[in-house]
Amino acid sequence: MKRTRTSLFRRAVMWAAGVVLVVSVAGWVASVSVPDWFPLVDGPPIHVGLNSGCVRAHSVVQVRPASTVEIAMDAPSWLWPGQSGFVECFREVKTGKLLWGVVLPLWIPATFACALLYCLRRAEACTRERACVGICPTCGYDLTGITGPCPECGKEREA
Repeated sequence: MKRTRTSLFRRAVMWAAGVVLVVSVAGWVASVSVPDWFPLVDGPPIHVGLNSGCVRAHSVVQVRPASTVEIAMDAPSWLWPGQSGFVECFREVKTGKLLWGVVLPLWIPATFACALLYCLRRAEACTRERACVGICPTCGYDLTGITGPCPECGKEREA
């Protein structure tokens, strides 16, 4: 089967979504199996790590109290661990500094990757099904009894 630009692009997006899905699930497993904090990047001015099913990035630099923002969300703990929003501000226990943090629950990229994979696989299956039934996969013209290219769009029939 001849690969077109669309099918190659679709394949590339499917691979990328698959990688996002695998990394999200692996990160979630690692973050749930480690009890406290699993550092990914640990150095000034920011710490990035996995904690309770989320990727968390926290500042090491103190922020002004006037710039504190929190986007809160009431959700069950299994859905949104820690009852935190996307942006959190907190006071460090040891030093009393006011710090900021960004939280991304790993189920969000995993869900989007699954949905994208499903839609792309479905589109690919529909294209194959159209070609098998005798319908032009490009424009949908009925090719029953026609030999050669599609009279509507000019696309050659696939063997």
